[in-house]
Amino acid sequence: MKLTNTVGKLMAVALMVGVVLILCGCHGRPAGTMKTVTLGAQTFQATGAGMVSVEAGKLTFKIKCALCGYEPDPITIDTPVAGKPYVLNWVCPKCGHKQKIVIQLIMPS
Repeated sequence: MKLTNTVGKLMAVALMVGVVLILCGCHGRPAGTMKTVTLGAQTFQATGAGMVSVEAGKLTFKIKCALCGYEPDPITIDTPVAGKPYVLNWVCPKCGHKQKIVIQLIMPS
């Protein structure tokens, strides 16, 4: 009976650690990418993905599945403008995890 309780507790701890890692976004940004990028006077911020590069009119980003770590090819979009963020409801083709990607222009305060 003690073995069953111990195994149950270990599984619960492992599950909680996994949930915390997902919520913290520890697996959400690919290596070599940035959460914020500044181009001139404009600063862009990515949530759920990482930016590779920003050029005049174009922004390239990469997604990494927060659950299984799958990384598709980089995606290039037109740079978002103030008040109109780029939003993508992405579903990992490997594990089916749903992830919301938001890339927006941060307005200076």
